[in-house]
Amino acid sequence: DFPRAIVAPAWPVDCFRVMAEAFHFSEKYQIPVIVLSDLLISEHHETINGETLDWTPEIDRGEVLSESDLPDQEGIYLRYKHTDSGISPRSLPGMMGGSFTAATDEHDEASVNISDVFTNPPERKRQMEKRWRKMEGLAAELPPPRMDGPEDAEVTLVVWGGTRGTATEAMERLNAEGITTNCLTLKWLYPFPVEFVKEVLCGGQKVVMVEQNQSGQIRGHIARETGIQIERFISKYDGEPMRPGWLVDQVKEVIST
Repeated sequence: DFPRAIVAPAWPVDCFRVMAEAFHFSEKYQIPVIVLSDLLISEHHETINGETLDWTPEIDRGEVLSESDLPDQEGIYLRYKHTDSGISPRSLPGMMGGSFTAATDEHDEASVNISDVFTNPPERKRQMEKRWRKMEGLAAELPPPRMDGPEDAEVTLVVWGGTRGTATEAMERLNAEGITTNCLTLKWLYPFPVEFVKEVLCGGQKVVMVEQNQSGQIRGHIARETGIQIERFISKYDGEPMRPGWLVDQVKEVIST
């Protein structure tokens, strides 16, 4: 029960960029960022335009104290200070007066543990609420999911991770056959873009969830976050990659019912 971000790169260039993005958000918001890559992305062959790698990431070290902001030897550095943003200014290694205790237990503002013999329920509650305020700023800063294809399509494919490449090619083939189709790729899975996804999925079109697993991992995640249960579901879990022709046939079958 702690704030974190979860991101699933969808193609090789994503993998190149997403680690820099992950470190950026991890430092800025002082949270762990979990990167969910997959075998399909890491082991397949793909040609990309080299210019797509000519990219300078944004780097924000977050709330870092300067030497002048630190207390003197008689003062106390409030490493976990309550702030409106939920982000407590951190010291850098070697700063005079910037030492603090970093433990796995709950703590007060001055990093004194309050999880064992000495407990402080009100402060524990304040610390938990302080940490979760970070998610408001993070959710507002994360880019929205990617939409490919015609805006007013009759079919929407919902994908994540390495299935994006197959799904977008299947989308192009379906459009060429007269079945207007677009594709929603979910990349930042947590915090989840609830309002964006709800707006897309409630557009009146036929929504098809596509996943390379048996249990429908993100399908369940969408249901928990939005209350929307995607009924049309295509899954593949025989150890072989999805291929566009196979997916086109599967989409035609599920939208015919």
